[in-house]
Amino acid sequence: MYLSKSLLSALVLSVAFGVSSNEANATERQFSFGLISTPDASHDIGGFNSNGGFSNVDDRNASVNGLYIAYGAKDLFRLGTLPMTVEAEISVTNGDVVTNSFPGSPGPILFFYNTHINSQRLAANLWTPIWHQSDWMLEGGVGLGIQAFNIRVSDGVVSGNSSDYVPYGMLGLRMTKEITESAGLELGIRYSDTGTADVPLDNGVSGNYEYSQSGLSVLLGWQLDM
Repeated sequence: MYLSKSLLSALVLSVAFGVSSNEANATERQFSFGLISTPDASHDIGGFNSNGGFSNVDDRNASVNGLYIAYGAKDLFRLGTLPMTVEAEISVTNGDVVTNSFPGSPGPILFFYNTHINSQRLAANLWTPIWHQSDWMLEGGVGLGIQAFNIRVSDGVVSGNSSDYVPYGMLGLRMTKEITESAGLELGIRYSDTGTADVPLDNGVSGNYEYSQSGLSVLLGWQLDM
């Protein structure tokens, strides 16, 4: 099912606003921050180089790393018998990847695109406990949001530099270990996927370069109860 960018924006912002406005319904606030890494991220490339008359289709793996912060309301509501934590998350990541250019697949390839990807993400996440024992808590979660890609690409002949907004989704697990009454370590793992960003080459004169990202991420951070 297709969701427009405006609808996704409204959904994310409404949930994020709900986290801060439903104070009476929340038993506890929590704030998280830390590192996020996708060591084997899949960079899916598409588009067409009209200057050379070939497709840009390629799929490469390269790491993406950055920082995240999140603010949530614990047990804000129940879904059946499941207590649900609602969370607004922001992350900033960077990555570089080299993909095929001229003369296109099957090659031999004589030129390669060097691509730098900077991205910012705003997402609304839902978490529910799966297992709890003593100072340990395991939760499962889903998330939906908007990812802003800022992409610079060049193969030495054609180039592009553009920003685009795409849908983002994730499924994840996170484990927290309580260190004090109000603070603990957070370790998470999640699979995420994005929509496809479009980058005009030479302002569209030489075609376009399409980019999307997916992969399994690891998060390591600190969680504070407020």
